[in-house]
Amino acid sequence: MTPSVGFQAGTNAQAVSNIEIRGLGSAGSNRAFEGDVGIFVDGVYLSRAGQLLSNFLDYDNLQILKGPQGTLFGKNTTAGALMLTSTKPQFTDYDGSYEVTVGNYGNVLARVASNIPISDKLAVRVAALISNNDGYVKNPGTDDYYNSHRPRAFKAQLLYEPTADLSFRLIGDISIEHDNCCYGTVVAVPGPAQPLINALTRANGLQLPSARPKDYQAVLNQDTDQQIGDRGAVLLSDWDISTSAALHSTTAYRVWSESQLGGDFDFSGADLLNGNETFKTHQFSQEFTFDGKAGETPLFKSANYLLGVYLAHEVLLGTRQLFWGQQAQTYWNVALAPLGIPPGVAEASPGSIVIGAVSRGRQVLRGIRACQFEIHGPVWRPRRNSIFQRNKARRVLKIRSSITRQYHRPYRSLRCSGCSRVRHTTRSTLTARSAAPRDSSTTSRRARWAT
Repeated sequence: MTPSVGFQAGTNAQAVSNIEIRGLGSAGSNRAFEGDVGIFVDGVYLSRAGQLLSNFLDYDNLQILKGPQGTLFGKNTTAGALMLTSTKPQFTDYDGSYEVTVGNYGNVLARVASNIPISDKLAVRVAALISNNDGYVKNPGTDDYYNSHRPRAFKAQLLYEPTADLSFRLIGDISIEHDNCCYGTVVAVPGPAQPLINALTRANGLQLPSARPKDYQAVLNQDTDQQIGDRGAVLLSDWDISTSAALHSTTAYRVWSESQLGGDFDFSGADLLNGNETFKTHQFSQEFTFDGKAGETPLFKSANYLLGVYLAHEVLLGTRQLFWGQQAQTYWNVALAPLGIPPGVAEASPGSIVIGAVSRGRQVLRGIRACQFEIHGPVWRPRRNSIFQRNKARRVLKIRSSITRQYHRPYRSLRCSGCSRVRHTTRSTLTARSAAPRDSSTTSRRARWAT
């Protein structure tokens, strides 16, 4: 997008991702963290960076604001902000567009959008997305691939302008993804326990993957059922009270969820460590902004002002459970035998819970979202040490303030070690994943029609 913007993600960017501007961003890729780069879609703040990628559909423009943006955007904008705006429905012509992309590893992506004018005051716009990607890490025993992605998305907009000074725009979208993701990894450098892992894999009746990393092969003892859902709606209301004053309202509600059931946390064909984890957030926000322009007074020639009030309420729910597999006890008995530790000292009976956590949290943010004044061209000449900056063309005084109150109220937590405020979920990485193959290639075709 731009040289100063960086993007970091886990195997699935929709689930775990982090955006950086000028090298500033959140430390670590954890879905429970809110980033230092604020993400705003149609004026609505998204608390998780993965929500941006869950439904990247039918956007008109992208703006990148660098540096702290706390005055007008509030919290979590220390590094900057990303603003995306959906394509607005039109009252004039019926038109549409489509895009089809085909690539290797079963990569197929199709997008379609259409504008439907109903009358000179009402218009509708719809868009849809469908995509398939089989992944690139191959199971040599079944010739199937791990880390697949199959998102489906739909967006609908309704624009109603009863008068020239009043307009209402309703935007609703939903995105669903059902994958076998994301534990297919390639062993780049075998460790000392690799021979034992290979022996347990053969005991499970599974074929060993290739020892060459460039073959991109892996074997897991079970498939992971990952589901990602993102849905929400926003109502944008604009009222031009006069030629010099306008009132804007943004009302939004969103639900984002991610679950991984049957995760193979040992990343191998041995049945050692398995687990389930879920994360879900409900978010409601309401914002009112009033902007206008004041005329000439004895103190200044003119002034532009902007006032805003913002309320946000978010509820989080995260669960995580790790339990020993059928071969975990055998693994520890053999691994600890060279140290003279008798079998059974390390308790790892099949099905016993290693970590079990249920975390709930709630955060409320309310207060003055933004207060900005711009005063232009004072009539009287200020003293030499005045706060007005001397400028031959004009003199401008800018007063900015931002007052927010944030309340964190966790109301239930069971064995949630290392939690901070509403950050209730921790994520462990047992092995590093390999990079995508360099020989991947895609072809794309785009078209547009209009009548």
